Amino acid sequence: MKSKGETEREATNANPEQKHWDRNVEVRMATAAEQEWFDAQLHERHYLGSGHLVGD
Repeated sequence: MKSKGETEREATNANPEQKHWDRNVEVRMATAAEQEWFDAQLHERHYLGSGHLVGD
């Protein structure tokens, strides 16, 4: 079984071109206005429309 450090090193070395892609990533909940905009875009532009959400 590999140690956590070995697994993290392998993930880091897997693709050298993508080593630092996550340095400026921000994760947050969408505001009500952003969710409304996204839903409208999905309904208008996605080939299946907005559909019904499933899962968590």
